[in-house]
Parts: sequence; structure tokens; C-alpha cells
Amino acid sequence: MRKIELLGGVHVRMVAGAAVGVACVLSLALGLSTGCAETPPIEATHADAVSPSAIQSVDAAVDTGETVFAAPAGSMTIDHRHTRLAAVPLKWIEAAKRDLHIAYGHTSHGSQITTGMTGLTTFAHAPYDGSTYTWNGGGAGGALDLADTPFSGAHDLGNPDFTAWAAATRRYLDDPVNAHVNVVIWSWCGQVSGATKADITTYLTLMSGLERDYPAVRFVYMTGHTDGSGLAGTLHVRNQQIRDYCAAHDKILYDFEDIESYDPDGKYFGDKHVSDSCAYDGGNWAIEWQKAHRKDIDWYECESAHSQPLNANLKAYAAWWLWARLAGWEPSQAPSIDSFTPTSARTGTRVTLTGSHFTGATAVSFGGIVSTEFVTHSDTRMTVRVPSGAVSGRIRVIAPSGTAVSVGVFAVKARIVRINPVVGKRRARVVIKGSGFGAKRGGSIIRFGTVKCGGYISWSRTQIVCRVPAKVPIGQLLVRMSTSSGRSNTVAFTVKR
Repeated sequence: MRKIELLGGVHVRMVAGAAVGVACVLSLALGLSTGCAETPPIEATHADAVSPSAIQSVDAAVDTGETVFAAPAGSMTIDHRHTRLAAVPLKWIEAAKRDLHIAYGHTSHGSQITTGMTGLTTFAHAPYDGSTYTWNGGGAGGALDLADTPFSGAHDLGNPDFTAWAAATRRYLDDPVNAHVNVVIWSWCGQVSGATKADITTYLTLMSGLERDYPAVRFVYMTGHTDGSGLAGTLHVRNQQIRDYCAAHDKILYDFEDIESYDPDGKYFGDKHVSDSCAYDGGNWAIEWQKAHRKDIDWYECESAHSQPLNANLKAYAAWWLWARLAGWEPSQAPSIDSFTPTSARTGTRVTLTGSHFTGATAVSFGGIVSTEFVTHSDTRMTVRVPSGAVSGRIRVIAPSGTAVSVGVFAVKARIVRINPVVGKRRARVVIKGSGFGAKRGGSIIRFGTVKCGGYISWSRTQIVCRVPAKVPIGQLLVRMSTSSGRSNTVAFTVKR
């Protein structure tokens, strides 16, 4: 007996060895038409019954105890709306690393996904830290198992022609060594730009045949990359043919063109002849966004063939969204943070969060420090007080259904509570207590009036010990702190002779 696991938690069992029986069980489980064999949505080149190779792949998995995944009920499209990596719960990232075994065929443009994923692994400001998103061929060390360009006989969906990739996929899946593979994804290079309707129909037909013959594997469809030809160009028209088919026939689609038609703020460039480099009529959206945001905080450097690092960043984020969805994540249930205001403040300040699915939230944290004061006004709005001891970092909203992580970093401004003593001579040792100072001094500065501190003895998040400057004027002045997040409040100090 072989267990078939469907998205949504539905399980059925079948006896390996009967092709018609396999088709019947899948049809019933997925709620398809009453016929025992699924009728292909377009004229197929293979028999309607499940082929012997599909039965062999099922039998091979039985021997290893692997779970067989059938195609999800309902279409799944991954596009620019799914590039908020912080919205993907850690639980489902780990589930993808544990359960998925992916084979990915591509050439240069398709490599944007994997080079983006590689760069992500060292991105310190990634949600849960970049090391969470490790991947390699084989899944060693608890990483995601992704075999990069493992196929022989074809390079991508259009090289050397529009059909070689399908034969290469069959040879790969028929090899018992690859019986564990449960996700296959291929990308295009530039071939969609010159493809005919018949060429794309051939692609869709071959994908349909693979899905029918290998029910244990989920196949991900893909659109071609942008080429500057605009909405009336062949590229967009043929990509729309792929989208329409996937939506009508409940397929899984990674929309390559759509992802590179929007910047991270959701600004659309598809109607401005956007190209694979992210150039459009009037500029380059990726370069513009990178210049306006902080490198290594809001985006990271990585290889990005024919394009900019940000493009590969977004491709990697969308890929992890895809992996989590394939592992079973239903994002509609998890909370999500869209924005927060203010973006920087001192401890004790109230911050307003907007997003979705806040109802039922059990905790909110700033840089890992939990706030004990928050009010959920609605499913889309909540206010929370920045807790004492908070440090700059991402805001997290924790709920039973998952954890939302803000895309941006909240900056905690320094707050000086008191200075001791409040009167002292030049070069005297003083203790400044408060919050938001940071674990290390870095570029932060204490000033007595306009004169920098005479020397730092110790530094922590809540206490600084330093000396009164030797050349500070006699009399009362104000002490303040300047950090990368801005200036602190001031406290009075009197310098005596």
C-alpha cells in the first residue's frame, strides 16, 4: 500500500501496480470528474491511463518509506505578492527543508533563483537569520534538498528545443536513484520571446503528461523573463497563455515575469517596457530601489545573471514562499505585518502596526525583547508599547497560527533616564543609565554640551560609564547621546571647578 498526501491534509491509500486504479483514486481524492482516468485539458501525447513509469516511481518510494505528494487541489501562483519573506513562518521553512526533494533545471536567467538563495544564507538581516535558509544538493546538515541542474539532455525549457526537457525529466525520474524527488521545476531562458502559441501548447501538453505519469511528483510551471517588449509583445502574450492555463487547470506556477515587473514596494513597471535587467522607460527600478535603501539591511549583494542583486533577492524570497506552500503552508491563517509607525522611537513609545490576522496574537517583540503592553484593535491594526530594554531589530507578532516578522527594522532610539552624579569636575567619572544604548558603542557618542565625552570606561544596553571632558565649560549643560538611530533626550549636568 502507498500513502498519497494531498495539500490540505487529505490522505488516500492505493495499491501500487494498477494504472487505472491510480487514476481513479487521484480523481476521487481531488474531486475531479467522475471518469476513472483524468481527461487532459489539452490534447495530450500520452495515454490517459497512468504509465508504467508512474507505477515504478510509486513502488520505489514504497521501498524507502517516502511520502508521495499529489498535485494540490486548487491553483497556486507565486508572483510579486509573495516576495515578503518575513511572512513565511519558520515552522514551514523547516517543513520544506525536511520534506521537499527538488530538482531544478535552468540556464543563466533561471540561476537568479539559486544565486539569490545562496546570497540569502549569509544575509544577517533575513528573518530568523540567513543561516535558516541553507540549501544544497542532498539536504546535508538539515538544509533544503535542491539538486541544481541535475538533468542530462536538456539545458532549460527551450534549449536545445521545446521538447528535450520533458524527455530529460523522464530519464531522471525513472532512475531509481532519484525516487525520492517530489518536486520538479524548469525555467526558460529567452525562448518565450519568440515562441508561438503552438510552442507553448507543446510545453503545457508535456507538463500535463508528466503530471499524469508521475503522480508522486509536483511539477512547477514557469513564465519567461521580461524582455522589454511590453504588454503587447510576444513574451507577455505567451506568458499570459501559461497563466490562463495554470489558473484554469489548478496548476502550480512560479511567475518569473511578474516578479521582475514590480519593485518591493509594489510599484508596477510592466507597462513601461521593463526588461530582464530591470530597466524600464526612464530608469532601472532595481538600481533606484537599492540606492534608496540600506545594503545588508534592506537588500543584499548576490550574483544575478543579466540583472541586479535585488531581482535575485526577490526571486529567492518567492522561491522560499513556494517551498513553504509545497510543504503545506496555508498563508491566509498566519499574521502578517505590512507596516509600522513610527519606524524609530525610544522605549515606552506606542507603535501602531498594520497588517492582517492580528486577532488572537499572544505576544509582540522588538529585536527579540517582548512587550507586555499591546492592544489588538482589529484583525488589521494593533498598538504596542516599545518595551524597556528593547534593541533595534525586526518586530514580531506571535500568534497560534504563526509568527509575523516585519520587513523593515525598527530602530530603538537611546533614552537617558539619569546621570550620577549630577555635579562633577572635569575628568570625573559618571554613570549614565537608560535604554537603547546598544550592546556595543559602535559609532555612538556622548556629548556634554557640544564637547565629546572624555573617555569611555564601559558600555552596555542600559548603562554607560564615561568621563567628563577635560575642556568642557564650567557651569550647567545638557548631556545627550547620538546614535545611528538619532539623538537621545537630554539630562542636566553641572561642571564645577
